[in-house]
Amino acid sequence: MKFETCPISAAEIISILRKEKVLTLATCADNRVTIRPMSHINVGLDIYFQTGYDSLKMDQIAANPRVALCVGDLEIEGTATTCGHPLA
Repeated sequence: MKFETCPISAAEIISILRKEKVLTLATCADNRVTIRPMSHINVGLDIYFQTGYDSLKMDQIAANPRVALCVGDLEIEGTATTCGHPLA
C-alpha cells in the first residue's frame, strides 16, 4: 500500500473543520484500536471534543495520547491532552 501526503494550508484545514460537524477519532492502547464518530469544535487548529472521565476513550488516551482523526477527506494525526471540565 502506498500513501501520499498532500499538504494543505492551515486555512483549508480550519475550513474543513468548520464545515464538518462530525469527525472520526481513533485511539489505541494495549494493542486495541478503537474508532468512533465524535462531534467537535475547533479554535483554529485546536480540536476539542467532550467525553466522560470513565470512558474507554479516556483510558486509551491516558495510556497513549497519540490519536488520529478523519474529518471530511482529511486525515490528521496528533497528540491528545485533557483540558478538564469546560465549566470548572
